[in-house]
Amino acid sequence: MFADEVRAARSVRAFERIAVDDRLVVFFSESKEDWGDLSPLVSRLILAQNRSVAYLTSDPEDPALSRITKNLHVFYVGRGRARQSVFKKLDANLVVVARPVVGSIIPVSSVTTVHYSLILSTLQSVTTTHSAEELAPYQSVFCSGPHQAAEIRDLMHPDTKILQLGNGRLDAILERRRRVPEEVLAFKTASVLVAPQEASFFKNAGYSIVERLLRDNLKVVVHLHPGLTKRARIAKKLERKFGSSPNFSVNTSLPSFSLIFMSQTVITDWSDIALQYSLGMERPVIFIDLPRPDRRAVGSTNRRPLEVALRPQLGQVVARDRISQIAKICRATMNDSSQEALAELRRRVVFNSNISGAIGSAAVEALTLRHDPQAALDRAIRDLKSKDSGAA
Repeated sequence: MFADEVRAARSVRAFERIAVDDRLVVFFSESKEDWGDLSPLVSRLILAQNRSVAYLTSDPEDPALSRITKNLHVFYVGRGRARQSVFKKLDANLVVVARPVVGSIIPVSSVTTVHYSLILSTLQSVTTTHSAEELAPYQSVFCSGPHQAAEIRDLMHPDTKILQLGNGRLDAILERRRRVPEEVLAFKTASVLVAPQEASFFKNAGYSIVERLLRDNLKVVVHLHPGLTKRARIAKKLERKFGSSPNFSVNTSLPSFSLIFMSQTVITDWSDIALQYSLGMERPVIFIDLPRPDRRAVGSTNRRPLEVALRPQLGQVVARDRISQIAKICRATMNDSSQEALAELRRRVVFNSNISGAIGSAAVEALTLRHDPQAALDRAIRDLKSKDSGAA
C-alpha cells in the first residue's frame, strides 16, 4: 500500500512538470475497463489531430500505461492522497471520463474552472445506470443514442451540452467484423455465451440453464462481469459443477472480440452485452424473464428504458417455466435470420455507428478550445461523408 502511494505521488509530480499545453485535455480512468471507452477518442486526438493529451489512471493494469506514443502522456495516480491532490489543484481546460467519478471518487478542481465531460459508455438508458447526484457535476455528456439524449434533456440542467456521439464498444465490434470477417467465420462450434447482469440469475435459473445446454452438447461460456456480486463464489460453484466438461468455461476478464465472435447467441437477464451483441453482431439474443432489479431512479422522466422497450426486437424473452426447453430455443435462435432487421434497428437507436471515435475527437477539441462541440461533431460527420463520396 505504501509503495503504491509512493509510486502515485512520484507520477503526479511528473504530471505536474509537463507543459501546460500537454495537459489542457485530461482523460481519467478509474479502471482498466475504461481504456476501451476512452481509447477511440484518445487515439484520434493524438494521431489525426496531433493534440497532446494527459491520461491519468487509478488502475496499475490499465493498458494505457504500456503505450509509448507521441502526444500521449500517461500517469498512474493511484486511489489515495496523490489522486485527491492532483485533481483538487488540477489546472486544465477539460476532463473526460467514462464513468461518473467527478465529485465522488475525484474532487472538482478548486484552482480553475474545468469543464467536466462524461461519456455514456453503455447503450442502456441513463435511468438504469446513473443517479442524479452522479450526473450533476458534468457540463457535457456524450450520448450513445437518441434515448440517452432525451433522458439527459429531461434530467439535467438546461445548459448541459448533449452531444450525439455513438458508442465506442459497439463500433469496435462493427469495425472488427469489417476488417477481419474471417474471424467470425472461423468459429464453427455451436456456442452460447451466458452473460448475466445480476447474481440472482444463477439462483433463479442460471445453473439449470448451463446444465441443460451442456447436456445438449452445446459449448457454453459463462461471462461474470467485474461488478457482479459474489463473483468469486459463483465462479467456484460453476467450476465445481461443470468444470469437468470440455465444453464449459468461465470468463472473468473483459469481453474480448473472440468471446463475442465465437458465440452464436447470448443468454442474459439484463446485461448491456445483449445490446452490444445483437446490434453489433446482428444476431438475436435470449432474455430470461427475471424481475428487473430496482435501479437508481434519477429525477423525473416517464420514458421507458431502452433495454426494456427493445427486448422483443433484440431476440426473445423466455419465461422461467420454459427453461426446460432452453437448448432447443438456443438452436432455433442460432438459425434465426434477423440480420437486416437488427442492422436497421441499430441505425435507428444508435448515433453515428462506425464513426464515433473519428468524430468524437472533434468535439473534445472544441470543448478544449471553448467552441461549440455539437457543431464540431456535425462538421466532422460532413467531412467523413464528403470523403466517402469522393472515394466512391
